[in-house]
Amino acid sequence: MSLFSSRKGLIEPPPKRQPGELSKSLRTTLWNDFYTIYQSNVTRYDRHSEVSQPMANLLRATWSEYFGQPADQYPGHGKMVDEIKNLFLSSEWFIPLDFFEIVHNAAYSLGINRSGFHQRINDRLDAENAPYSFVEGKFLDRVSEVEKAAIEDAGKLESDPVRKHLEEARRLLSDRHGRGYAIV
Repeated sequence: MSLFSSRKGLIEPPPKRQPGELSKSLRTTLWNDFYTIYQSNVTRYDRHSEVSQPMANLLRATWSEYFGQPADQYPGHGKMVDEIKNLFLSSEWFIPLDFFEIVHNAAYSLGINRSGFHQRINDRLDAENAPYSFVEGKFLDRVSEVEKAAIEDAGKLESDPVRKHLEEARRLLSDRHGRGYAIV
């Protein structure tokens, strides 16, 4: 959402980011979005809280599969969320993007509307002039709204060869360095 001060040119827009960087404000905003998802999967009781099974599965899979840590050394949900926050805010620039791809894979079980999820993440990226778009659960180099819509529409086609070709193209565009992660 463009605010009055932005529309009137009273404040400078964020600088265009280069591939391989995320601004501190975008990292914080993405962390806040993940934390909201986490909180929506926690039930609070008088003296304790309980994490939903899908969120517990996501956190444990992230620990063992993405972080590559022994499953029997899982630190617990609270410490895991603290670790994810630390990574979002101060680790390699690509960690928040990886993590949202992981969350996308678990969206239905976490009660997330994928369409709204994509829109929210893209709004965040647009507001910060990030060089990426979030399309069909994958971060890609920035594409126009028309290109995003075409990719999403084509992914809904019934034609199996066309759908397979587009899935492979999307996979290759999002994984240019051969680092694919399949979690959850």
